[in-house]
Amino acid sequence: MFAALLIPQGMTIIRSSFPPKEMAAAFGMFGPIMGLGAVLGPIIGGVLVDADVAGLGWRMCFLINLPIGALSLWGALALLDSRKEERHADRIDYLGVVLVGGALLALIYPLIEGRDADWAPWTFASMAGSLVLFGIFTWWEIRMHNRGLHPLVELSLFRKRAFVAGVAVLTVFFCSMAGFSLISSLFMQLGLGYSAMRAAVTQAPLALFLAVGAGLSGGVLAPKLGRAALQIGVGAMGAGLVLMALSVHRYGVHMHSLDFAPSLAVVGFGMGCVFPALF
Repeated sequence: MFAALLIPQGMTIIRSSFPPKEMAAAFGMFGPIMGLGAVLGPIIGGVLVDADVAGLGWRMCFLINLPIGALSLWGALALLDSRKEERHADRIDYLGVVLVGGALLALIYPLIEGRDADWAPWTFASMAGSLVLFGIFTWWEIRMHNRGLHPLVELSLFRKRAFVAGVAVLTVFFCSMAGFSLISSLFMQLGLGYSAMRAAVTQAPLALFLAVGAGLSGGVLAPKLGRAALQIGVGAMGAGLVLMALSVHRYGVHMHSLDFAPSLAVVGFGMGCVFPALF
């Protein structure tokens, strides 16, 4: 919940702290850091879990937030402007929050629990109900907008083709990225019997080349090529996934950590190219 509170604050701070000519560069850094954090999380988590300090086991992964949180708190106090921006506070669309929250819960919960429940009828009923709730939510947001109030989601944005395309690419990209990270980690640990530490080290090329790709894209590709940088990045990710599929097909359960390195490096480079241009 509090991570969800932090992300829009970060974007707002960027908008209020940088002049227009520097804002693109600031947002260009925001994206790769989010991506690098998402990739490094499982890697550092694997190292901490395997370290098992004081017998904490998997609970060690929660210690990631402590040093980062302390550093961020210091940075906020030392570097950010404490002056409040003069702006009329919008009223929160509480009903919209309840409707979209209920719709997401009705969709995601059966997807998570459905396999254990042997896909009982209630799982499909819940997913169907989520569509109804999303429909009611859309109707409510339109009504809020027509009454001159502040809806949770500004639906008029979806009349802009560029915005719709951007949201679609973001959704597919992050679903693919999260799914790939989860499945590759499970394959290494459950399929190949790697320890958490070994799985973390095996995925290091992904994080390393994500940083390389982000630096190249933010400094050269995105400013010169525009959205073509996105296409290059997505193409590289696809090539890396094909390379990994071929490696798994060839070596099967006998894959060594080094066998993952080429495909992970290509996937990471592609991810890094996407982030600056996307944001």
